[in-house]
Amino acid sequence: MQLHGTTDPVQSREYQQGRVWAQSREGVLWVGLTSAGVEELGELESIAFPVEGERVEQGDLLVEIDGVSGKLEVLAPFAGQVEEINERAEREPERVTDDPLEEGWLVKFRIRPEKAGEKNT
Repeated sequence: MQLHGTTDPVQSREYQQGRVWAQSREGVLWVGLTSAGVEELGELESIAFPVEGERVEQGDLLVEIDGVSGKLEVLAPFAGQVEEINERAEREPERVTDDPLEEGWLVKFRIRPEKAGEKNT
């Protein structure tokens, strides 16, 4: 997931067929739904978040989202640790649909340094 010409392993990138975004902000990877992901799911019914502090491997289930039009399992783009979940989005799923790129972020995630340079498949 390293962007061409940078040493930062992730600056901003979409993954999972363009339905999920990841962006490095303040040394932490923020993860959320793209507008395409929101559109595909329709009105969100529930979001199941991980536990803060939980360690995950690349490809592990990170967040599970149920919408009126379907379900999406957001997978961890890298191995690391969940730093923070968006509790407001957990209480008010419409935040994710109203502002998926800012207030609707899902998880803040710290990448394990030894894994940061590995390519996401």
